[in-house]
Amino acid sequence: MEHRHGDDGRDGHPGAAGLCLGSTPYHRRGDDHGYPGVEIEMREREIKNTVIVIADTLRRDHLGLYGNPWIRTPHLDAFGARSVVFDRAIVGSFACMPNRQDCWTGCYSYLDGPWRSLSDADIEFPIYLEQAGRRSMLISDQVHMFIQSAPRPGHAARSGSAYNGNYHRAFTGWEHIRGQAHDPWRTDSIEDVPLPCDPAKIKFMDSFRQHQRNTRQRQREEDYSAPQVFRAAADWAERNHTKDGFCLVVDCFDPHEPWDPPRYYAELYDPGYRGEEVGYPPYGPADIMSPAELRHMRALYAGEVTMVDRWLGFFLEKLDYLGLLDNTLVAITSDHGHMLGEHGRVGKDPDTLFYPEVARVPLIVWDPRLDGQGRRDNALAQTIDLCPTILDAMGAQAPAGIHGRSLLPRLADPAAPWRAHAIFGQHGQSAHVYDGEWQFGVPLSWRAGARPVLLNYERPALAEDPATAEMARARLGQALREQLADLRAPEMLRSQVDAALAATREGA
Repeated sequence: MEHRHGDDGRDGHPGAAGLCLGSTPYHRRGDDHGYPGVEIEMREREIKNTVIVIADTLRRDHLGLYGNPWIRTPHLDAFGARSVVFDRAIVGSFACMPNRQDCWTGCYSYLDGPWRSLSDADIEFPIYLEQAGRRSMLISDQVHMFIQSAPRPGHAARSGSAYNGNYHRAFTGWEHIRGQAHDPWRTDSIEDVPLPCDPAKIKFMDSFRQHQRNTRQRQREEDYSAPQVFRAAADWAERNHTKDGFCLVVDCFDPHEPWDPPRYYAELYDPGYRGEEVGYPPYGPADIMSPAELRHMRALYAGEVTMVDRWLGFFLEKLDYLGLLDNTLVAITSDHGHMLGEHGRVGKDPDTLFYPEVARVPLIVWDPRLDGQGRRDNALAQTIDLCPTILDAMGAQAPAGIHGRSLLPRLADPAAPWRAHAIFGQHGQSAHVYDGEWQFGVPLSWRAGARPVLLNYERPALAEDPATAEMARARLGQALREQLADLRAPEMLRSQVDAALAATREGA
């Protein structure tokens, strides 16, 4: 089993090639094809491998291919132009590790419980791959993936802190890139390291000080976590590219906070700033920061997005040079977004899931059989669909009863049937339903300010019309009930949803 602690002396730099995808086949081949109304040509190619890339907390509206006009994401934009871009992808189970459980098992984890470790009842997709004679590899700096972080004696437990640490267990091999965020890795003294801002503007002081211990030795961009993750993935691909039948999962914690990219990335978006740097803000009201601090916080996040894009491009280019894009399905996604001052809030606390900044996610899929024919797709795709997609692509049998469905039929035919409603939520906190235009969510527990939220993404004004909104709430509420019944969700959850919907009707 591959397992590295700390630095391994690898050199390398993306250089000019790492900043432009002009030499890649998904940029080079022919004219654009495959848009609506144009017949899709499927090449006679066999998918032999799969690569899944998860970039934690990557907001879809911060990518050029999803319409962002000011953040530099040239590699993802170029990759998306030759791939299938899902415009209506939405979260499933919120937040970080419930999302990974969705991906690993193909089932909505929030229906049955909160953020937790995997149990004996959870059967992850690498197990089915192994039964089919396939290999799986996980490369990640996501500390929750590997570290069983139960509280030490005398230390209070934070929500979810003790319920992770075994998400690598089913993979054939795994590599933990150490030192991300609050990873209990380095023990160096940091008495001489100042805080970047007022302590009241730091979410968790102990976690942030551990982050400072882990990162104080950084001297160049390659020392940051995202470059290490994607370089490790590129190295693994180079060592294994001649051996078909693998699934590689690359899980990068960036652009999750703390946000502290190399200064030149933040300078792209807020040049000349000299104030406090709030890169790990508490979740809650945004007004704890001045307008200048809030603007710079957004620049720090945007800088991390651009850094992730740069090194993800380096990895994709390596796949191209190795010839893997000719026989490998590649999916790039995220688990959720993050409030950056929108709706007066910062973070991803339970009430933020009601809004698109957190709920909508990117999903870009390269299918080698399409030979670079890029198109957009309106299917309501979710993380639960990655598990059956991987198994389908690798010739392994998906287990009966999982909630997700393979994307392969949809990749081959944009008119292939798909779900009419997508449900999502956070265990004990909220339940939501989305039909591609309308999103309706209800709180499941009492919280100050918690209320049902109805949104229309395509025509926002419709949600403000009382008669139209009432009909939409009734229709979507019924769809949510039916979906939960079809999935045999626990009776407690269904009762909570019924009570929440009844309260919504009474308060309408």
